[in-house]
Amino acid sequence: WHDLSELKNSLNIGSIPTPVAWYFYNLPSFLLHFAAGAVLVLELLCSFLVLSPFRIVRHSTAFLIVFFQIPSLLTVNSGFHSLILLALSSSLLDDSFWTWA
Repeated sequence: WHDLSELKNSLNIGSIPTPVAWYFYNLPSFLLHFAAGAVLVLELLCSFLVLSPFRIVRHSTAFLIVFFQIPSLLTVNSGFHSLILLALSSSLLDDSFWTWA
């Protein structure tokens, strides 16, 4: 991970790559390096932001987690890992978020 090339390797030899992973694998290297760095930084930040007492920060964190799990769902067949993270991120949204009226 130190040279940010692990994303290309994981798309190639991941648990069970999906057909969509081939398209992500063939993206330019600078995009994959940027994405790997962004994942490392934002997942580290999100780990601490879930504990925030501020509602808007927790909601933003939930949406960031969802934003970064959707490509994982599309590219790597890692069982229920991504689905569990999506379900757990919904717990960051309080009841007032789910009311429409």
